[in-house]
Amino acid sequence: MGDRDAAGGLAREHVARALRESRATRFFAIVEGDAREVKAAKTRGRWERLADAAAALGASRIEARDDDGATLAVVQLAEPDDEPADVEPEPTRERERERRDAVAEVERLLVVVLRAQDHALQRHAEQTRAIVDASVQVMTASAERASSLERAVLSLVQQRERDLEAAHESLAAEARAAARAASRKPEESEEDAQASKDFDAMGRKLIEEHVMPVVGARIAAKLGGGSS
Repeated sequence: MGDRDAAGGLAREHVARALRESRATRFFAIVEGDAREVKAAKTRGRWERLADAAAALGASRIEARDDDGATLAVVQLAEPDDEPADVEPEPTRERERERRDAVAEVERLLVVVLRAQDHALQRHAEQTRAIVDASVQVMTASAERASSLERAVLSLVQQRERDLEAAHESLAAEARAAARAASRKPEESEEDAQASKDFDAMGRKLIEEHVMPVVGARIAAKLGGGSS
């Protein structure tokens, strides 16, 4: 019995020291796979009271954790007839620090990759914008050249239309002048014919009024003189 008490006391002291050295803030007694938090006031004998509380629950081990829930140490509890419990520092603070460093490194690499992707996307977007701008400039220049050519062709067509219209007007004016000239010639002939008729009538009248009486008188005189 004395050996068992001594062994139990040694185990209790060993567990208390392991809990104290873990520098954990929360402690959980594992009872048949179920984690039950055990607490003790921060006074003298605190670690022994934590070990006693876990043993009273029939726990197989105590897990020492930090405020974030990360396990800093696992302390196996000794059965009454067994050897003192051994501390299994898995994971230890050093391994936990390594784990956190590894996570931070992964996060850093992830940030680098994301930034590289953003840079590649930005370069792709800039190249796309440059191609679009160049295409717009080419299309704008082509449209301006096409518009200029269209204006030149339209100007030539309008000038041709004006030339044709002027030629048509000139031909029409000449035709109208010729028509007027042709229409005036018959009128002048009729006037000449009428004047000729009037002259003839006047001549006949003069002959009848002045010439014929004289000639008649002379003829009568001759005829009268001859008969006597």
